[in-house]
Amino acid sequence: MNAPTSTRRGSARAPWCDMLAPGSRIWTGRTRTMTRPTRVPADDPAGTVGQMADGRLVYTRADLATRFGLGSSTLQRWYRDRDHNGHPAAVATIGRSLAWDAQAWQAWYEQMRGTDDLVSLDGIAARHGFSRATAARLWDERADNAHPAWAKRVGHTLYWRAGEYDTWYAAYRAAQAPSVEPGGDPQERITLADAARMLGMQPSSITQYPNRPPIGWPEPVEVEQLPSGRLRRWYTRAQIRRYAEDRRVGGGRPPGPAVARRWPYDGDARLDVARQALHDTPAEQHSGLAARLAADHGGTAGTWANILTIARRHR
Repeated sequence: MNAPTSTRRGSARAPWCDMLAPGSRIWTGRTRTMTRPTRVPADDPAGTVGQMADGRLVYTRADLATRFGLGSSTLQRWYRDRDHNGHPAAVATIGRSLAWDAQAWQAWYEQMRGTDDLVSLDGIAARHGFSRATAARLWDERADNAHPAWAKRVGHTLYWRAGEYDTWYAAYRAAQAPSVEPGGDPQERITLADAARMLGMQPSSITQYPNRPPIGWPEPVEVEQLPSGRLRRWYTRAQIRRYAEDRRVGGGRPPGPAVARRWPYDGDARLDVARQALHDTPAEQHSGLAARLAADHGGTAGTWANILTIARRHR
């Protein structure tokens, strides 16, 4: 006996939504309507990526990920930061997904990716002659140093306006320079302890300056030998004031036009200081060398650690 044949109910009928015209509004029983999407016309330059809604091409996040090779988390972060980065507003809802006007989104994306007149942390480091770690540290300390806000984020990379950063960094360095005690005859001779007081430092902090002079430290105008055999060095107020004005605190490339460098800190006087310190210091004491150089010459131990690394590689 042959088994009875049956026709699956509704097999000859299209789903109810297929009976609606493309682009028509569908009541979902909720507080909003959604637009029934239509596929992109075959002659659209974007190919089959994207959908038509209300007569215009739109992209959902899934479309954007496929079209531009972007991650979902990146797209979500950009939209979350729209008040800061100018991300376009959504123009439609496809199912449960937001959708954006394709032309407007692509124009924003191309503009957002442009980095003319902008610098990243790597660019800042190269521009000012210090390490990327120093640039990152300055950004981390923005609550205390008034570091400018970033202007653009592309992927995971932040960018700052180059001119704005240069202006801020010049002011930052000026603020870090040691203050000098005003007054006094410029040609008056003073001792090393007097020089320390002029600079607002403890005398014990500069006792090694004559033996390991920081960049710009002047030669004494006179060296006097005391009965005890010790040496007393005399400087002029003008010398110490000039040192304070020229002293470089923290990072920064040497003054003058930028030059091509064979390696980081090439041409920087601090590199010669680091080489000499490596030569003069026993190997077992090298672990504390960066901190000592920072105390003697200004700057941070992190910056001097980077300089020492380069000095070891390029002696």
